[in-house]
Amino acid sequence: MRKTWLMKLSLLSISLVLTSNTAIASALPMMLGYFNDQSASSVELLMTIPQLTVVIFIALSSLIAKSIGQKKTVLLGLLLAGVAGVLPVFTANFYLLMISRAALGAGFGLFNSLAVSMISEFFEGEEAATLIGFQSAFQGLGAAVMTFTAGRLLTFGWQKAFLVYLITIPIIFLFMAFVPEPSKKKETTSSEKETAAKGTLRPTTVMYGILIFFLCIFYMIVVVKLSTFIVTENLGTESDAGTLLSFMQIANMVAGFLFGLIYKGLKRWTLPISFFIMAASLFLILTANHLWMIGIGAALNGIAFALFVPYIFNDATRLVPQSAKASTTSFILVLANIGNFVSPYGHQLLETFGIGSDALQNIFINGCILMTGLGILFLLLAFKKDPLPNEA
Repeated sequence: MRKTWLMKLSLLSISLVLTSNTAIASALPMMLGYFNDQSASSVELLMTIPQLTVVIFIALSSLIAKSIGQKKTVLLGLLLAGVAGVLPVFTANFYLLMISRAALGAGFGLFNSLAVSMISEFFEGEEAATLIGFQSAFQGLGAAVMTFTAGRLLTFGWQKAFLVYLITIPIIFLFMAFVPEPSKKKETTSSEKETAAKGTLRPTTVMYGILIFFLCIFYMIVVVKLSTFIVTENLGTESDAGTLLSFMQIANMVAGFLFGLIYKGLKRWTLPISFFIMAASLFLILTANHLWMIGIGAALNGIAFALFVPYIFNDATRLVPQSAKASTTSFILVLANIGNFVSPYGHQLLETFGIGSDALQNIFINGCILMTGLGILFLLLAFKKDPLPNEA
């Protein structure tokens, strides 16, 4: 019993770091000041470049796992993420930082899909479903704790915030000690391969992929810009921003736990409501004159993300045959990560126009307007049988 409990904990523990690439986002104002010879978008790229290499190494991970085994692939990813994550503590060279952040994403990409698939290999039925739910919650928990800790470490300088990636050390030992290599699966039959080959991307899948690309850009407004906004508006410090971003992750985690109940009640209205929630988040932060108001706004941003991401994945896969579910999920996941990666440049575009008193306000205003527009559009679509045309 103890061994099974430890195995589950060790297997779930690798998910603690999966969404931690923006855990040091509260250090951005200090980093922008330190790297004043670089453009703001270039410095902000340090937050999002892991998303690009995550996409690449998600695709490569299955090939690597076939060659060296799933357990070794996870351990390799954890080791790479740990070393690359902590490297900025010892160097302030901008280009080395960019390389280390890219390597961090590569490490995450190596075990991103394995964090879920290995659960399905070791467990079945309701036990597997429960653990997959916990896996999502562990991501939110890890991001919240690491974001909060990074904010506290900022009192010792921006480089010390990267010490949060030392969490990979105990995770490596836990996984190495208590998680075995999954047993070999049966070879896929020729008929199964033919069935899988028939799975193609449908127009609905493409539309959802494009949608989540832009949604991730809007979601990252709070992740990337909150710290700068708080400091610029003299509402708090970088450490305060770290605390508020951890609240956002906690709200994300709680909403993720409750998504099943929320979706059961709201059904097709879930998507437009999540857009209105994100619009409210951006508006509340923009008009806030106290940190607690910004905290509520950040929490709403996390809740919105926890609603529209699983809704999109669930509805997109519902509308395709079984043979196309894997390619559908991968396509949307790739576009989501690309959206996160290019978000600094999306924000740069949003700041070039608007009614705000400065560029930073324009980003929040335009984000709020666009999310409201998307909410209205999908509210109208929700009056139909499905939020998007049913192609089944």
